[in-house]
Amino acid sequence: AVNIIFRFQIFPVYAKVPSSGRFMSEKVRDELRQQRLEKMRQSIEESVVKGVDLLVIRELTGGIYFGEPRGNEQSRAYNTMVYSKEEIERIARIAFEAAAKRKKNVCSVDKANVLEVSQLWRETVEEVAKEYPEIRLTHMYVDNAAMQLIRYPKQFDVILTGNIFGDILSDEASMI
Repeated sequence: AVNIIFRFQIFPVYAKVPSSGRFMSEKVRDELRQQRLEKMRQSIEESVVKGVDLLVIRELTGGIYFGEPRGNEQSRAYNTMVYSKEEIERIARIAFEAAAKRKKNVCSVDKANVLEVSQLWRETVEEVAKEYPEIRLTHMYVDNAAMQLIRYPKQFDVILTGNIFGDILSDEASMI
């Protein structure tokens, strides 16, 4: 079983039926979505996913979805990824507490090689890790984590990450 903590929103999507110009009913749309999801689940080899038990701890109150300034001008749009040390400490402690009740491994996922906000994330998680000497902490860049989650998901116990990376990784993990 895969345990995943994440919050998501489903926005209604209506597809026009080409011949009639009418919108597809929610029931038909949901059935098609379920069929598509089942095909995706079947495509991942059983040997890769059997016995996987991982937890995604995603920060949900900050990051690029809530950062200011943000805007959409006619020829330019922008968002700002912002985290405070306190926000990172809070979610990191949640991840370490969860790991203490599991296999005692936390993998912090960031993009510290190119993002200053991820550099603060990594530094802060390392500071919090000192409070939990029994927990093994590793770091992984988000692009590698996305690949590793499909390639060898059993390597993960607790994945700790920010809002935007957690949005993607938790959706990916839900398909395993």
